[in-house]
Amino acid sequence: MKKITIDEKRKILLDILSAVDRFCEKEGLVYSMACGTMLGAVRHKGFIPWDDDLDIYLLRNDYSKLEKVFPDLLDGKYRFASLKRTEGWHCAFGKIYDDRTVSENLKARRIPFGINIDVYPIDDVPDSESEWKKYRAIQKKAVYDVRYKTLNISSQNSLKRNLRLIWDKLPCLFQTRDDLLRILDSIAQLNNNKGYSMGFECAQGLVQQHPFPKSLFSSIVNWPYEDRQFKGFKDADVYLRNGYGDYMKLPPEEKRVLVHGYDCYWKE
Repeated sequence: MKKITIDEKRKILLDILSAVDRFCEKEGLVYSMACGTMLGAVRHKGFIPWDDDLDIYLLRNDYSKLEKVFPDLLDGKYRFASLKRTEGWHCAFGKIYDDRTVSENLKARRIPFGINIDVYPIDDVPDSESEWKKYRAIQKKAVYDVRYKTLNISSQNSLKRNLRLIWDKLPCLFQTRDDLLRILDSIAQLNNNKGYSMGFECAQGLVQQHPFPKSLFSSIVNWPYEDRQFKGFKDADVYLRNGYGDYMKLPPEEKRVLVHGYDCYWKE
């Protein structure tokens, strides 16, 4: 198989999001760039130089519609995998991937896939700080239960790490990963349709630490991103400060390393 270079990978990622942008526009679905993608748009007008992934948010209703109406193969090459669409899927959020590519690192997954963008549903969470903290403890445990179920004890790990993994796996020893994913999906949607004004990436929720106003989705604009334009929160400052603090300040050089790097190849 022919290995895909980092520049090729970024081009493929941009092409995926461009196709998703067109499809959402056609179907009347509202999305926003999210996480490091939104940060990259504001701070770098494109990819963070040491990043190679793309993330988007949709409010749960639009996310559910996307799950329903996304074709089996968009533009002849893009697939949307999620809990409702894909038997054996491994996370509570979706990914849209280029089906012409595959990753050696991801072949062990029950659903092998290659270059992809993350698609996160945004769910309602309590407006009250005290109620949010109670919910967050439950939600975070569900996220970590799925993660610990996936991680394996390995001879590559230290003894201390393996012992910690055994301890962390004990609470969900008799539950399958599918069981835990169904629990997480249910917990993620626990507060929807209760009139709350705040939202959170409840199906994952390890990057952002605090809820943000759902009203950000009511004012979406085009942001320059590399040689394209993608949609994002007009008031991105509220979202980015919530997740990153002083987001315009670059991290120390030793932390400017590729976090999501994985080798990808063109399928034969």
